[in-house]
Amino acid sequence: RGAWLLALVAGFAGAATFLRGPRKAAFGVVAGWILAAVLAVDLALAAKPYVQVENAAPRFEKPLPADYVQSQRDPEGYGFSYLFLTGQRPVSSIQLPFLSAMENAGLGCRDPLMGEGPDSQRVKALIGFGDDFRRTWAFWGTAAVLAPTDVARYFAQSGLATPKRLYKMLPGAGFRLGQAASPAEGQVALLEPTLLTPALAVYHSWRGVEEGFDPALAAWKDKGFDPAREIAVAGLETHRSDLAPEPAQWAEDGAPAASDWLAAHVRAEPKEPGVLLIRARRFGNRPLEALVNGEPAAVHSANGYAFAVEVPAGRVSVELRVKFPGRALATGLAGAAAFVLLLVRWLRAARKEDAA
Repeated sequence: RGAWLLALVAGFAGAATFLRGPRKAAFGVVAGWILAAVLAVDLALAAKPYVQVENAAPRFEKPLPADYVQSQRDPEGYGFSYLFLTGQRPVSSIQLPFLSAMENAGLGCRDPLMGEGPDSQRVKALIGFGDDFRRTWAFWGTAAVLAPTDVARYFAQSGLATPKRLYKMLPGAGFRLGQAASPAEGQVALLEPTLLTPALAVYHSWRGVEEGFDPALAAWKDKGFDPAREIAVAGLETHRSDLAPEPAQWAEDGAPAASDWLAAHVRAEPKEPGVLLIRARRFGNRPLEALVNGEPAAVHSANGYAFAVEVPAGRVSVELRVKFPGRALATGLAGAAAFVLLLVRWLRAARKEDAA
């Protein structure tokens, strides 16, 4: 971005040298306003990923499925699938008001919504895995599946998921869920998948892939990939081990608050060196940096959307924090300084010519 900003400034400066008198002064003012607008937009785009907006919706909406999932396990990073809840797969969140409430409660919907194109990660995963629900849910870390009772019965009989709660559709507009008083009243079941990628775990087996979502998805689609033991990690060589993934935990008491998006602290004690998988929704796509036992460590992409950090054996403390764009900020400030100096120079030159 710095290159094209400086090129824009240089272009305006070059054009100004061909002008004289009032035209040069007028051109300087116009060019100054254009540069100011461009610089403001550039700085806003650079800062946008680091602005945390508090959503007050969870204070007023209490989605029962989200309440259940949060009461059973740490919801950080987990998602849910609504599957065939309404007899159709891609639907809009307007038709299902509880979808936004689930998102606000920290549970991301992993099924495509209306309007999502072929470049959507959710669409790519849906097409890539097809009817392999077990692998789809494990890939996304799905913690809850919402489905009609007949579909839930099929999943339970197939060993794909375990029914946990029954809900009924509340009367009125939309598809809001209420607690079912009896099995006969149940219309929607909440299920827990039997295979779930944890939000925090140290893996000893992983598949090395290129950076990005698609290479990770391709690795997971491979029949030789074991989703119970492996993850796809960008930038590392493939490694195999007989050890199962080992649990890790937040260093805070329970999961950090969703509003604490600047940093996260994790504790682990792996038997052998491995890769710590961290799935933290609140970080979004912001660039991250890590400290392992106080020493800087590289942060890799895992499964195309999560994060991975190499850790040694033994007691490990990992700090993951947002990496602020110091270089981009410095470039923007340098561009602003150059713009101000050039503008002052143009105005002084124009005044001298007018005086002459």
